[in-house]
Amino acid sequence: MIIDARPKGHRAMSPVTSRGRAWWPVGAFAALALACLVAWATTGDSHSDLEIYRFGVDTLWNGGDLYGALPLSDAGIPLLFIYPPFAALVLTPLALVPWTGSVLLLFALGLAALGVTFYAIARTLWPSADRRKALLVASLAITPALFLEPVRQT
Repeated sequence: MIIDARPKGHRAMSPVTSRGRAWWPVGAFAALALACLVAWATTGDSHSDLEIYRFGVDTLWNGGDLYGALPLSDAGIPLLFIYPPFAALVLTPLALVPWTGSVLLLFALGLAALGVTFYAIARTLWPSADRRKALLVASLAITPALFLEPVRQT
């Protein structure tokens, strides 16, 4: 006689179901990676927000006037630091690494902020969903958000 120790009403997962659950994060990550590459390729080299962050940090640490004249941007546009002085302290890591590193860091921070925001929205609007479903919704929402304003330009 074989005794089934599983709780009453418990169903064993079929191999197809368990494989499907294992692959959805891979698919979501692949879609996000592709969207990141396309977004990166279509936004061009304009990172004026990052330029002003770095100019402001550099000016603050060199004892200059944070709200005075700053160097011209790569596009030849005069930019103003309009953020509170505390922002220059918080943004210091972006000025300590080389340009490419700061671009990648800012992009990664933006993606993380989008992910956390969409996750919070999914959990709020869909309270009956478990964490994995909310994470799936958030990861799928990031992809189109990369092409919408203001995310696309910043």
